Amino acid sequence: MRLWVALFVAVFLATFCAQLYILSCGRAVDEGHTPPFANTNSGRVAPGQHHTNAREEERMWPALCPPVNKVHLVVILGGGVTLTGALPLWVSRRCDAAIHHAKALAIRDPKVRVEFVCSGGLSPHARAPIEHNGRVVHESDACATYLMERGEPASRIHREWTSSDTIGNAVFVKLQIADVVAPRSMTVISSQFHISRVQSVFDLVWALPDTRFHRSCQSAPTRQYLAVSDAQVADETSLELRRQKEIVGEIKFIDQAMTFNTFQQLYVWLMTNHTLYAGASVPLALDKVPTGDATLY
Repeated sequence: MRLWVALFVAVFLATFCAQLYILSCGRAVDEGHTPPFANTNSGRVAPGQHHTNAREEERMWPALCPPVNKVHLVVILGGGVTLTGALPLWVSRRCDAAIHHAKALAIRDPKVRVEFVCSGGLSPHARAPIEHNGRVVHESDACATYLMERGEPASRIHREWTSSDTIGNAVFVKLQIADVVAPRSMTVISSQFHISRVQSVFDLVWALPDTRFHRSCQSAPTRQYLAVSDAQVADETSLELRRQKEIVGEIKFIDQAMTFNTFQQLYVWLMTNHTLYAGASVPLALDKVPTGDATLY
C-alpha cells in the first residue's frame, strides 16, 4: 500500500512540474522569446505549438530568430596602453585604419550604419595606467578616447573590456556586442604580425553552433580582416620573435578548438581552464609584471 502511495505522489509531482515548465515555455513564445527547446538541434517542437514535420518547423521558427540589422561592425583589437594612458604606435595605426575603413564603407553604402568596437581589457603583460581619480584605464577606454578625439561619435562606439587575449577578444565581442547588435557584417582590424591568428580564432569562434539559438537562426555576420603595417613598431628581431609566437598560439588554439562541438563548450573551457579567465587561476604577482611602458603584443 505504501509503495502505491509513493508512486502516486511521485507521478503527481512529476506531472505538476512538467505542466509548470510547459506553461512557462508557452508564455515565452507568446511574448516573442525563444523557449529552451528551440535552442537545441534536437528537432523538438516548442511547447505550445502543434507537432509539425521538419519542413514546417523550419518555416515556423525564423519568426523567433533575432533580427539581422543593416549594421557593419569595425572591430579594433587592443594591444596595450602606455603608462600615460595613450595608445602605442601599433594600436593607433589600427584605430586610424578603422576610421578610414568606416568612411569608405559609408561612401560605398550610405544605408549601412557603421559602428566601432574597441576590444580589450587589461593586459597580463604590463601594468595598467591609473587615472588621477584612481580609475584603471582599459585598452578599450584608450581606443574609444582616440576615436572620439578624431570626431567619431560616442553613440557609435562600443567598448568590450573583458578580454585579455585574442581568444577573449573573439568570445566577448560575440557575446557582449555582436549577439546584441546583430550586425550583417564586420571587419576585424589588427597588425600584420597578429592578423593570421586573429582570423583563425574569430572564424573558429563564429563557426561553432550556438545552442542558445535554433538551427535556423545560426547566421553569423560575414567577416573580413584588415592588417595594418608593422613598420617601425619594433626592431626586426622583436617582430620576428612575435611572429613566431603568434604561429605557435594559432596552432595551439586550432588544436584545442577541434575538441569543441558548440560555442558553449568553448566558453566553459575558457572560463574554467584558460589561465587568464578561470576563476581558480592565480593572478600574476605584481613583481612579475613589467614596470616599463607598453611592449609589442
